[in-house]
Amino acid sequence: MPEESPEVADRSYRFGRLRRAVIRSPVGRGRRRGVHMELGSRSLSFSALGLLTLVPLLIIVSSADPEHSRGFAQWLGEGLGVSTAAREQVDRLFARPGQALRSTTVFGIAALALFGLAFGAAVQTGYEKVWDLPPARWWARWRHVVWQAGLSHR
Repeated sequence: MPEESPEVADRSYRFGRLRRAVIRSPVGRGRRRGVHMELGSRSLSFSALGLLTLVPLLIIVSSADPEHSRGFAQWLGEGLGVSTAAREQVDRLFARPGQALRSTTVFGIAALALFGLAFGAAVQTGYEKVWDLPPARWWARWRHVVWQAGLSHR
C-alpha cells in the first residue's frame, strides 16, 4: 500500500475535524433528528393527505356558502393573486358552486371524512414525534372528529 503524502494526510485530518464539527453542530443534530423522525417520508405523506383532504373540503365548504356563492375557483384565484385572465382559466378548472354541491355523493363525503381523520392523525403523530410525547391512546381519536368538524365549519 503506498504511503500518503503529508499534504494529503493534512487535508484528510482537516476534513475529519470539519466533519466532526458539523456533526456536533445544531445543524448536524437537526439532520440526525430529521432522519430519526423519518422527516422526508412523513412530509410527503402529510402533503398527499393534505391535498386529498383540504382541497375537496374547501370545494364543498365554498359550494355550501349560500351567502356569497363564490366557489373554490374564486377563492383559489384570490389566494394566488393571479391576473384576471388567469382567474378565468382557474374558473374553467372547477365546477360552479351549485354544481359541485349537487354532484357530491355520500361515498365522496365518507371518503373525505376518512381522509380527514387520517390527516388529523398524521398531524398529531408529527407533533408527538417533534416534542417526544407518548402516542395518544386509541380512545383519544375523538379529537380528530372535532378538529375536522371545526375545520369544515367556518
